[in-house]
Amino acid sequence: MIRQFETRILWDGQEDEELFVLEFEIDSSRYESSDVAVVSCVVGEGKGSQWYYDRGVASPWITLQMRDGHSSKNWNNIFEGRVDCVRRSYGRSNIEFECRDAMAALLDFRVQESWVNCTGRDLLSVMAEKIGLEIEVEFPDSVDDRMCGQFWQIEHKRNVFLSQHRFQTAADIIFDIAREMSCDVYADGQKIMCMPIRGAPQKDDEVFDFRNIVFEGDLLSDVVLNQGITVYISSWDSRQRVGTHVYYDGVSFSQDRVEGNNQVYSFRVPGKKFEDLKRLAQAKYNRLMSHAISSNISVPGVIGLKPRKFISLCWEGRNSYFSVERVVSHFSRQYGFIQDITVRKRIV
Repeated sequence: MIRQFETRILWDGQEDEELFVLEFEIDSSRYESSDVAVVSCVVGEGKGSQWYYDRGVASPWITLQMRDGHSSKNWNNIFEGRVDCVRRSYGRSNIEFECRDAMAALLDFRVQESWVNCTGRDLLSVMAEKIGLEIEVEFPDSVDDRMCGQFWQIEHKRNVFLSQHRFQTAADIIFDIAREMSCDVYADGQKIMCMPIRGAPQKDDEVFDFRNIVFEGDLLSDVVLNQGITVYISSWDSRQRVGTHVYYDGVSFSQDRVEGNNQVYSFRVPGKKFEDLKRLAQAKYNRLMSHAISSNISVPGVIGLKPRKFISLCWEGRNSYFSVERVVSHFSRQYGFIQDITVRKRIV
């Protein structure tokens, strides 16, 4: 069946009947950044009363929706966020919007305040409240949500300065806490989500079956990672004047380097106990090994396919689940709806 895609733009939930979408490109990933969309439109004959006719007006909330007119009457949200830049053509009715999703508010908001008596969950809620967004937090059951007080702030600032990293946005703090908790942070509409990283679909998760879809792409295998690696993490507790470290090779923990030719990846964190280091070493190992097997494929566009979803592929003669890491969606009236996706065998 030939697909017939329809698109529309909403501003704060109200359809813009003056705009006709020509094409768009949306880059969505789980790489600790905001999703980005570039939407090209033609402005029809209207009253010219929309916000983008006036300079200096803040962007309302944009929702880009799509549906296949042959199979569904329901509209699906493809992108939500705010416009950063409006580009208009001289003497023509073309207009282009450059947009970012709600994560942009975290990336742009600079934090100079200090805090006391806050756990990681409390701190995430405070950051979200400051930028005017809701947040939903779920930490793994195996991880203790500990206090992030004055000592945590001092060590965080010290590491930031040593790495010459910009100090300090709300995203810096939230991503730092999420990494320690083995969680992903992303935007779902106007809500910030902090959820555990998963390596396989859960009972109620939607899985996209790509086993019988015609696509083109490649399978990447990292030789070094597949030969085996070792993660080394050290920590210095300046309060107790004591240091500790641990090695982890994917099988066992050790205080001494494991014999063999495994490549060693070293990390340093402040003020952690030995049990915390073991958990962090395992999380670092899992993140690194998730890059061992990956695939880049191009497929006919699938509405609803986005990072953190799962697809099933036939790999090494059996059905395997891959985690979607990145989706670049292209739509135009000439070429239709196509997606370039990156998937990995994520380990948790």
